[in-house]
Amino acid sequence: MLVAQRELDTRGGTEATDLVNDIVSGRRKTGEWKSFWTEWRSQGLDRMVREFQKSIEKNA
Repeated sequence: MLVAQRELDTRGGTEATDLVNDIVSGRRKTGEWKSFWTEWRSQGLDRMVREFQKSIEKNA
């Protein structure tokens, strides 16, 4: 598992799932979706994408 992926897996998955559930149930607005991912990108998601890209290129 990649370093950035481990960092996000522990809390990101749960928070994303909670947000989806809250949006679907009407407790939160769909407009919060974009800001959620903007925040996560700055907290490691972009790093994880770069690591995956390097891994794919290395193993291609």
